[in-house]
Amino acid sequence: MRGFGNRSPLHFLLLALLFVALTAIVACDQFERRALPTEPGGETVSLTVMDGDPTLPADGLSTLRLLASVPSGLSEEGRSIRFSTTGGTLLGTLSNGMLIQPLDAQGRATAKLRSSRVPGPVTVSAQLLDGQDPVSVATRLEVTFVPGDETRLLSFTEAPGTAPADGATASEFAVRVGEQFAGDLRKVLFTTTGGSFSLDASSQSKEVEAGTDRTARIFLYSPTKAGPALVTASLSGFQTDTRIDFRSAPADEILVTLESLTIAQDGTLEVTATLLRRIGTPTEGTLVEFDALDSSGASFGIFRNIQRSRADGTASAVFDPDGEGTPGSAVIIVTADGSSAEGRANFELTEPPPAS
Repeated sequence: MRGFGNRSPLHFLLLALLFVALTAIVACDQFERRALPTEPGGETVSLTVMDGDPTLPADGLSTLRLLASVPSGLSEEGRSIRFSTTGGTLLGTLSNGMLIQPLDAQGRATAKLRSSRVPGPVTVSAQLLDGQDPVSVATRLEVTFVPGDETRLLSFTEAPGTAPADGATASEFAVRVGEQFAGDLRKVLFTTTGGSFSLDASSQSKEVEAGTDRTARIFLYSPTKAGPALVTASLSGFQTDTRIDFRSAPADEILVTLESLTIAQDGTLEVTATLLRRIGTPTEGTLVEFDALDSSGASFGIFRNIQRSRADGTASAVFDPDGEGTPGSAVIIVTADGSSAEGRANFELTEPPPAS
């Protein structure tokens, strides 16, 4: 039996060289599996948009899906893609603003970019990682945030342009919320500069949650004063508004009451007119006209301290016959601006009592 002692030193040297060569081959193979292609123009990570064009409305809500992929030879277990962006937000990002997604069996990873409200271009980067170590240069994709049409996010679908200023009419407004808003972000805040969202006129702002049809509805009750009002709907920093004009609500009926049913030619008489409507109250500030006719049908006397209608629909004046008029049955007639209604109250006009 031959022993190692029969081997020459040259034999051992050849064995050592063979071992070193085999070790180098294995190391090179491992390096080639981990290293990147170095040829000019070689793409390691492909970064594309999954939803079409690389643009988003600059609304802070819209999102864009991104796809990063690597050649099959680089999609080893434990490898991932690190996404980063210079603008907007990568959903699910870490505190450092980056997003790390593991590669799937096909060597792909996805991310979702949400726009900011600042128009302009941003750069999204994707880089291949092995554990925590980058093993590629970053691939970059430019995405542009463009000014968008905010009406698709929040818009009035029902908004009456006019309503009577009667303190009672309910006008319905409806606002549609865009599908970009999540379920817990669909509470619309309504505000108004005129009228009220409650019948007791105590609420000029109210929050309403949109229903399953993504529509928020609210009733605005008319004020008693005529004039324009701006109704605004707000949601997550977005807002839209519409105008409504509260127009004069004329009286349907006028009741006249007198302080006394008899007045001497040298006396005075307090007159109160109450303007009435079938719905609500005639508009506050309505001009009311007073007149007095004596038994001959002639107009006489003077009305002083004439007051326009108040919020409760009443108006008043003081009647002074001023020594005029034919004694006997007389009548006070009251009319109101914008109304065909007429109120009457009869009284007896007498001569002044004789001087004592």
